[in-house]
Amino acid sequence: MASNVTYKDASGTTQTGKTTETAGVHTPHQNVDAVIPGTGATNLGKAEDAAHSSGDVGVMALSVRKDSPASTAGTDGDYAPITTDASGRLHIVPDVNPKPSTSGGCSNYHKKATADTNLAVIKASAGQVYCIDLFNFKAATIYLKFYDKATTPNLASDVPVMVIPWFQLWARTVPIDLGVQFTSGIAIAITAGAGDTDTTALVANDCFLNVQYK
Repeated sequence: MASNVTYKDASGTTQTGKTTETAGVHTPHQNVDAVIPGTGATNLGKAEDAAHSSGDVGVMALSVRKDSPASTAGTDGDYAPITTDASGRLHIVPDVNPKPSTSGGCSNYHKKATADTNLAVIKASAGQVYCIDLFNFKAATIYLKFYDKATTPNLASDVPVMVIPWFQLWARTVPIDLGVQFTSGIAIAITAGAGDTDTTALVANDCFLNVQYK
């Protein structure tokens, strides 16, 4: 049965404690308002940015198996566990989907050479180039030049970040698995000379170009 006992605290003030009495034995009730975990090596809690030490104690993070990716939260902003597939692999969303899909792939830029230096902006913001196809029908080497900028290159002053020579009557595909990063934009020129400031124009239809990018 419930019962109360009185006692004096360290200052001599009488306090009342709530207990449950069973056969004359009083078991005190415990009222826990909060639990603040410690952050030492043998505590379950750890402080942010604390250095790891061998033998530290902690709580293992568990994942939830979901063979098909799906949200486990009720709405945006809710807490949710990480999820893994049937093989224990963590569900992630790569920038370029590595398996067949109807979305998530690269965009393609296509250009047929004109009778000039073929200046163009492929993307006017940050991006990455993942693959380049170029077909050179000219009986001489031509040069594809990439610029990290969001506006049309100025051949007299801009320095290309990448120059790719295409030999005469040559077709080539250059895959770039991890991509080449462009922080400002992706712009190009195609000229008949190798120099950074070369302005030697091509003849119309000298080459075809495809660039796969994100």
